Amino acid sequence: MPVIPRVILVTGSSSGFGRSLVDAILASGDIAVATLRKPAVLDDLKKQFGPDRLLVLPLDTTKKTDIINAFASVKEVFGRCDAVISNAGYSALVEAEGSTEEFTRHMFEVNVFGCMELAKAAVESFRSQSPPGGRFIQLSSGSGVTVTPSTAIYCATKHAMEAYTETLGQEMAPEWNIKTTLICPSVFKTSVFNAAPDIPLHPAYVNRPDLSSNVVRAIFAPDGPNPAGSLGDDPDKAARAILSVIGMEDPPVRMPLGEGAFNGFKAKAKALNEQADKWEKVAKSMGFDA
Repeated sequence: MPVIPRVILVTGSSSGFGRSLVDAILASGDIAVATLRKPAVLDDLKKQFGPDRLLVLPLDTTKKTDIINAFASVKEVFGRCDAVISNAGYSALVEAEGSTEEFTRHMFEVNVFGCMELAKAAVESFRSQSPPGGRFIQLSSGSGVTVTPSTAIYCATKHAMEAYTETLGQEMAPEWNIKTTLICPSVFKTSVFNAAPDIPLHPAYVNRPDLSSNVVRAIFAPDGPNPAGSLGDDPDKAARAILSVIGMEDPPVRMPLGEGAFNGFKAKAKALNEQADKWEKVAKSMGFDA
């Protein structure tokens, strides 16, 4: 029997993981629905691949109407959507104490609230298909499991999506055949900080190179060892690993990508076990005595 290509929607397709994912989808013979705020960025791919292989749609995940219109277009053109990879988002270097309310709210709008609306639309689309089913993959981060100084707000958004996506997966009825997976990359060669806002240091952190947040800032500074994602793991390899999840009958709840993320998972599990053991007596002493 001929292999039926899968229809896979990707948000944030202009660069980084998003572009690598679109390239990997097309290379695999599947159908890519590439969504981004400025569709003209992918004109080169539109010339290379016909409309039966690539659909490019405008989508700003902070606009609910864009999300609704995108899924309506996919249904109209292809009749179904087999997987959604929620990749849109951004990061920035800013200490917890130095973040402004405006910046914090905007990052949550993009990295959390927009992703939540996308997830709900994806689930509704998967469930309404015949037969029902689909895979929702949320690009999280190693910082969604551990934390990194100078990225407090980014870490908070990824921790939020970790909780939301895992809970969403547990709420799915078996007959819907909808599975969710969190992808947790470490540092990859992407432009994650290229478009990030430049937020000045809080005065208390100035001239304190010893502080952990300033150590991280120095790594990603223009004259640092990893300016603008010049170092790190290969995003194209990550894209292929992410696509492999779509075909799994029993996909993982979360998957670390990169040695840094793997080590972070192990360290977090070890720390939680140690803390549980240390405070076991106190924790269990909370029971009600009749």
